Amino acid sequence: MSRPTTPRTSNWPVQTVDDTGNVGLFCKVESIPFWGGVRIAYYNSTEAAVQVATLEPGAPGWTIERVTEDGYDMGINTAFGLDPAGKAILVFQNNTVSVNDQGLVFGRELPEGWQVYSLDEEGITGFDAVLVVDSYGYPHVAYNNFGTLLYARFNGEGWTITEIDSGDVGFGISLSLDEDDNAAITYWNNGSLYYVDVADNHFEGKIVNRYTQTSLVDDSTETGGGGGGGCFVATAAFGSMATSSVSALCSVRDSALAGSAQGTRLVGLYYAASPSVAVEMGSSDAVRVLVRRLLGN
Repeated sequence: MSRPTTPRTSNWPVQTVDDTGNVGLFCKVESIPFWGGVRIAYYNSTEAAVQVATLEPGAPGWTIERVTEDGYDMGINTAFGLDPAGKAILVFQNNTVSVNDQGLVFGRELPEGWQVYSLDEEGITGFDAVLVVDSYGYPHVAYNNFGTLLYARFNGEGWTITEIDSGDVGFGISLSLDEDDNAAITYWNNGSLYYVDVADNHFEGKIVNRYTQTSLVDDSTETGGGGGGGCFVATAAFGSMATSSVSALCSVRDSALAGSAQGTRLVGLYYAASPSVAVEMGSSDAVRVLVRRLLGN
């Protein structure tokens, strides 16, 4: 194949995002949906921290936020995505060797600040992590732990972690979701390229729970891409996902909204914003009564 003869010219304006120390390793960039702008997650090795830089339309410069707290070395192998509301979702390794704590950590941007907790702390894990956010704003993550390929999925209530393959595998991982939010993964396996997906309803392999904050969620409550899952605000108002009113609202969502691209985006925005609303509702009986009346009960 011959080389192109067109002269190479640079019309790209280059700008410095952050130059305070040794920064920028393991960087990932995402465009902010709907209203534009750019967000970048990266490792600050000088501060041993994960940081997120944001440039919003019309802003005079970059805003930089620290995600992780002092006292730990976190941020290598960072994977990064944005939910439909433009809020950051990350996974990264805890590399705090002094306390022998080298697991995979999850971070999410909430209205009240950054939520950070251990996702998988079984051995030294979290290498080659990749993350994709589905249409509901839920993260899907693939990574390895020195040879075992793992897939972690959050469904709105808890995490499941699936062992996909084991041996000298799971390097050079790529993860994608189809239009129904089903995952497909490609990866290196001892010199060969492998592919696996969930088109047949689930990966083969063992389902293990390594989420330290909630129990394993039963398959019947998991969220499929085209529908399923609870309604945070309605559940907070009625007190249970099992009520007929919540079920009816979820049915409307799945049949009328999730069937179109525009409806899916609206549902995604709802799931990105509603958890914080539901938390506030939980402390007010009057608000819950008002929402029940607005919803027709």
